[in-house]
Amino acid sequence: GRRGLDGTPRRQVSPQPYASVPPVRPSIWQGMYVGGHGGYSIGTATPSYGFDTVDMSGGALGAHIGFNFQRGDWVFGLEGDGTWSDTSGSRTFTGPTIVDASADWTSSLRGRIGYAFGPVLFYATGGAAFTGFDLSVNTGAAWSRAEETVFGYAAGGGIEARLNGNWSGRIEALHYGF
Repeated sequence: GRRGLDGTPRRQVSPQPYASVPPVRPSIWQGMYVGGHGGYSIGTATPSYGFDTVDMSGGALGAHIGFNFQRGDWVFGLEGDGTWSDTSGSRTFTGPTIVDASADWTSSLRGRIGYAFGPVLFYATGGAAFTGFDLSVNTGAAWSRAEETVFGYAAGGGIEARLNGNWSGRIEALHYGF
């Protein structure tokens, strides 16, 4: 056999296997999504003609669609939604003057940015919003009503978790300003 310079037999060394590359985590948050949502809304309406605020509340039910891009653990997306709501309130002022306010629908187009911890995504969101607003004032002697679509903003955040396969669930809080 072969001997080294000092005369000792040389050991045959097997080639080292290539070091394995760690697997790349899949981008589980990337792609298009469609979903439904429901909740409860609480807010106030302040008529521009001098009355105090009217407290409003009610249920909400709607749908949303969006698309996310994932780069590493960062997730960037765009989401649009439409929500039917039964948000309304009424208040009696001196006189007696009765003010009724309601928002029958809300829609928004928002950007999303988040950080994924595997199957859990923490995110912030914000963008443009629209609502169908209805306000009526009854003084007993006169009655007036205004219905209009009002432009504003939506901002908030949430946490979303992958549940099973292509299903996820989330809890989100949004603040609308109109």
